[in-house]
Amino acid sequence: PHLKNVCMIKSNVSIAVVVIGLMLQTSVTFGQVNGLWLVKKVMVGDKDRTPVARWFRLKNGIQTSGNGWQQHSYGTYLWDRKKSTLSFTTENEPADGAEPFRVTRKNNKMTWNRLEEGERIVVDLEETSDLPQSPADKIKGLWNLESAKRVNKDITLQYDPEGKQYIFIRWDRIYVNQISPNESVTGYWFINAHEPKLKFISKNAADNPLEWLVSFDKDKMILSGVSENNKDLTLVYKGIKNFPK
Repeated sequence: PHLKNVCMIKSNVSIAVVVIGLMLQTSVTFGQVNGLWLVKKVMVGDKDRTPVARWFRLKNGIQTSGNGWQQHSYGTYLWDRKKSTLSFTTENEPADGAEPFRVTRKNNKMTWNRLEEGERIVVDLEETSDLPQSPADKIKGLWNLESAKRVNKDITLQYDPEGKQYIFIRWDRIYVNQISPNESVTGYWFINAHEPKLKFISKNAADNPLEWLVSFDKDKMILSGVSENNKDLTLVYKGIKNFPK
């Protein structure tokens, strides 16, 4: 009886060792790609197609991804440790019909590469601890117009004679541009996925869309016109907490 008990104990210990070994192996396997990864560069052939603030979060077969503070994709991934390949299944996007990515990793950097429709795709990533902030995150809020320049000439008094202009850029992609106490323009705003370009589309169909390069300097937002009807125009706004009276 005692020998039987000892054999049962040894058998249970062996099973536990195998289970723990499999768990450790799985952890190590996923551990090679697990983490929050910021896309630093994407090359499509010889063209730089790096998206703005793109990230992937990989954890034990589950993947989410997005741009800036917004997550827009989710699903699963398959990591083949022996082949060093990575493939994705995304639940809310069309199926990925391309071959798996071949993966190399060194310290906190990782590179994915594969062929897509005959073109070489190379993605360089870097591990990070926080989600990146994108221009779409930074522009949200209330901004008071401080200055307007055209071809480096100050035209603030002509552009905003009453000194009352401000713009409210909302999280729901609506903007309100207060031109004067009695005049405002409302519409929709969009950020380009590959460069810091901001487009305003007025709800008034007669108004042409306006596109701007957006940059930031501390609490200032700088809009530099790139459309035909706002070229050479630079607007500087300051972030404020309260609506001007």
